[in-house]
Amino acid sequence: MLVAALWYSGIGGAVMLTLAVLAHSAASASLAVIGALWLGMALIGRGRYRRLAQDIIVSGDSVIFTAPGRVVTVPVVDVVEIRRPWNRQADLQVRTGSAGTVRVAGHLNGLVVVAAELVRLNPEIRLVGL
Repeated sequence: MLVAALWYSGIGGAVMLTLAVLAHSAASASLAVIGALWLGMALIGRGRYRRLAQDIIVSGDSVIFTAPGRVVTVPVVDVVEIRRPWNRQADLQVRTGSAGTVRVAGHLNGLVVVAAELVRLNPEIRLVGL
C-alpha cells in the first residue's frame, strides 16, 4: 500500500513538472514547484521505506529485523529499549547497543507478543510508550 502511494506521488510530481515545462506561462512556475515537492517527497519516502523493518523475528538468543533493503541481526542482550513516539502514528524505535536505532513499522502485527518475548529473554529492556 505504501509503495503504491509513493509510486503515484512520484508519477504525479513528474507529470506536474512535465506540464510546467510544456506550459511556459506564469502558472507553470507554481506547478513546477509543487511537482518538484511531490517528486522529492516520493523519493525521500522510498528511501525511508527501504530502511523500515517490516518484521521482527526472535530466534534463540538473537533478534532479526527484516526490511526491504537490509537485514539486521542483534543479540537479545543488546536490545536496550523499545520506544513508541508520542504521536502513536510514527514508527517504533528499537535502540540496541551494537546496531544503533532500528526503525520498525508502527503497524506491526503481534508487536505485544514480540515485546513480551524480548522482555522475558532480557528483563532489562525498557518499554517506553507501549
